Amino acid sequence: SDGEADGFTTLFDDPNFLINAEGKPTHDPTWEFKIMGYYTFPWDILGSFYYRHFTGDTFTTTFRTDRGVLDQGRVTIKAVPRGSERLDARNVFDLRLEKAVPIGQGNFKFTVDFFNLFNSGSITDIDARSEVVTFLEPTEFNTPREVRIGLRYQF
Repeated sequence: SDGEADGFTTLFDDPNFLINAEGKPTHDPTWEFKIMGYYTFPWDILGSFYYRHFTGDTFTTTFRTDRGVLDQGRVTIKAVPRGSERLDARNVFDLRLEKAVPIGQGNFKFTVDFFNLFNSGSITDIDARSEVVTFLEPTEFNTPREVRIGLRYQF
C-alpha cells in the first residue's frame, strides 16, 4: 500500500530498489520472425497458417537479504542488470481450415483452428530467486496445443 492508490509511493525511497534497475524489460524479444499464408484446397476448403519464431523473454536473477541484515527488513535485490538473462527462443505454428456451404441467402462457415499445432513446449517464466531451492526451475509454460471448432452463418 504505502499510498500507491493515490499515486504516491515510498518504494523508491529505498536505494536498494535501484540496484541493477536499468536494462531490458521482461517482454523484449530481440528477434521476431513471422510467416503468414493461405491456400485453397480441393472442395473449396480454405487453409491459412501463421508461424512465429521469437527470442525468449528476459529474466533477472535476484536475492533476498536475511532478516535483520538491513534496518528496513528483508530486501529483494537484483543480482545482475535487469533483463540480462534470457529464456530459450519459441516457435509457434497455428493453422485454420474453413469450409463455406451456401444455404439460403448466406453461407454456413465451418472452421477448425489449431493453435500451437505441433505442441511445441516452451518455458515462459522461471524462479529467478537465487536463495531458493527452486532457483532456475520453470514456473510457467506456453499454452499447449488447442483446437477450436466453430460454426457461423454469414449473410
